[in-house]
Amino acid sequence: MSKKINNVLIERVNHLIELANKSLATKFTTEDSFHWYNWVSHESFYEFQTASQSFILNVYGENSPYLSQFKQSIVNNKYEQVLAGKGIINSIKTEIENGWLGTLKGLMSSEIFSDFLEMSQHLLDENYKDPAAVMIGSVLEEHLRQLSLKHGIPINEM
Repeated sequence: MSKKINNVLIERVNHLIELANKSLATKFTTEDSFHWYNWVSHESFYEFQTASQSFILNVYGENSPYLSQFKQSIVNNKYEQVLAGKGIINSIKTEIENGWLGTLKGLMSSEIFSDFLEMSQHLLDENYKDPAAVMIGSVLEEHLRQLSLKHGIPINEM
């Protein structure tokens, strides 16, 4: 993953952590006959919850363990639930900072390349060999460029 993309993701995660801290700062306590409950303001809670879910969904996808854990843990504006959500966001930050998200990019690129190869096959089946050749060549070129970057092999950008 490029440094620029990595920096944008870390910046976004830091913003989510700030939202969690802002929400946690609104802590107030209520009581009933048996228990004390710690809450945060609804407004700051929903800002943190919605922004975090959107980020996790966009980066990791709908079937992500991060997203399912976040949705299970953050269901109302209890102080402890915001702490749990902040913990999940901190885990994501660690993953991004250590470059562990790169495998996701590789999987996505692989899917995209596969789609282009399928389109190329369709063009070949319809006797459009020149456009198919151009598309296949582009896929190969991009894949080789990404492999070179991944393994530290310098490339010339023309």
